[in-house]
Amino acid sequence: MRNNILPNNKSLNSEKTELLQDFERLYPKFLKLYQKKLFEEAFKEVSRFKSKFRSVAAYHNILGKINHALSDSEKAIVSFKKAVEIDSQFVEAHNNLGSVLTSKGMYAEAELAYSKAIEISPTYMEAHNNFGIYWSKLGHFQKALASFSVALKINPNLAEIYNNIAIVFMKMNRLEDAIDMLKKSLHFNPLYADALNNLGNAFKTQGRFKEATHSYKRALEEEPFFCEAFFNLVQINELASDDPLKKRMEDKLVQSRVSKTDKMLLSFSLGKVFDDLGKYAVAFSYFKEANAMREALGYYQLEHDASLVMRIKNFFTKHSFTKSNVEENFPENRHKPIFIVGMPRSGTTLIEQILSSHAEVSGLGELSILGNLANGIDFNNFINKSELDKKVRKPYLQYLDNLKKNTIHLVDKMPLNFLWIGLIAVAIPEAKIIHVKRDARAVCWSIYRHLFWDNASEFSYSFKNIASFYKLYVEIMKFWHLKFPDSIYDLNYDDLIKSQVTITRDLLTYLDLEFSQSCIDFHETQRSIATASAKQVRQGLFQGSSDNWRKYESNISNLVQDLKGY
Repeated sequence: MRNNILPNNKSLNSEKTELLQDFERLYPKFLKLYQKKLFEEAFKEVSRFKSKFRSVAAYHNILGKINHALSDSEKAIVSFKKAVEIDSQFVEAHNNLGSVLTSKGMYAEAELAYSKAIEISPTYMEAHNNFGIYWSKLGHFQKALASFSVALKINPNLAEIYNNIAIVFMKMNRLEDAIDMLKKSLHFNPLYADALNNLGNAFKTQGRFKEATHSYKRALEEEPFFCEAFFNLVQINELASDDPLKKRMEDKLVQSRVSKTDKMLLSFSLGKVFDDLGKYAVAFSYFKEANAMREALGYYQLEHDASLVMRIKNFFTKHSFTKSNVEENFPENRHKPIFIVGMPRSGTTLIEQILSSHAEVSGLGELSILGNLANGIDFNNFINKSELDKKVRKPYLQYLDNLKKNTIHLVDKMPLNFLWIGLIAVAIPEAKIIHVKRDARAVCWSIYRHLFWDNASEFSYSFKNIASFYKLYVEIMKFWHLKFPDSIYDLNYDDLIKSQVTITRDLLTYLDLEFSQSCIDFHETQRSIATASAKQVRQGLFQGSSDNWRKYESNISNLVQDLKGY
């Protein structure tokens, strides 16, 4: 809350002064409920005074914070906008508005809100910190680090800033740097549950599962109902039916004072727990509830993706780009990117692990950079080769250079890059493209039962949207095969499982790489893996993994029917 909530203004009339004094008397009660995370109770209490305090900016600010905590972003935005409408110099409200806009993916408006907060108060640490989070979400990591650096100059002892820097380092695959930052964060606040949880994430990415488990459990000791830590814990551990942690979270889920986000996390977590226990009917009930809640928190519109696919196809149909007529226009680059594309949960992490086990290949994980660059392309208008060089090729390859890897072959395994195969083939013709295919039912069920943290997979939380998106994927892949038939290597996941050595040899030949036994023994490779498959791919190949959906066949008949013929 602002220190100057009661303005020192002699012209302020007595009625307004009395109103603000009344609010100041009640504010500690509102704040206490908010800080204790009793958000439903806080909302009811604060809402009682909506009429009385409708002209008080700080009232709308606290109401916005509560709505945001309750995952009601739309109402939060309305509240924060009302606060800055009443008081245009209310720096905290501008900052809070930026935070909720960022969470909604409304990045242009969020940038304006943060910029306004910093303009009003250049030393307002929270705005610089949140601006760093904003840049991190956009994949602009250097800008994020610059914002956090400013925040640290203002307050060098704040654990939260070191934690946020660590998150950026993890996205940059600088795991050791991330761990160092998390240790600094815990130095300033040894009980900081968020840092303990993120330390677990860093260890998990490195394959250090015992240390990750310890960190998640420490986070849960400090914050017993830390639902994100519980979610992370069960992804790498199987809980016994009588595990007290399982019982604690089951009890938590039925309580009324639980945010929508926490209910969603708990439901995904308990779905995984009961799946491990072989209680598939119970597991499905949790997965169903989790997906319904996650879908309600999002804003997915299938029409947007359908329109994008149509515009991409029209663009590459109208303009005659082929690999042969662009290759000579681009200089040789020392890096040779390898793109692994396909549907999420199709096996892209496995293929990256196999390739990254080769001495001449480095895996980079799922990079958002190409998607960010593609979003800046207007597919309604013609783009010549020099524009593609400027907008796609140069910034993408510069990004790879900045990672300072010592191998020529670099793997970008962002699955949804299948949308941008045309851009890859035209702007980065030396790149290799591996398209991973898998049984549609296995892929779509696996998508449904997993939580995706990124906004790019908003289609993932209903059978209808998953099946519809899958059909768009098939549609555009057919188009790419017709347009660039020599640019795509198709790899069938189940064929790899059945004939590992043969398929691996063929894949390496396509990539102009010598055969290496380490690619067969990929599960022994020590490297960072940040996806949901982090533990699975370190355990070797599993026969029959594409049949896991059959355990839920009676529950997903509508999905299976919708995918017939695919």
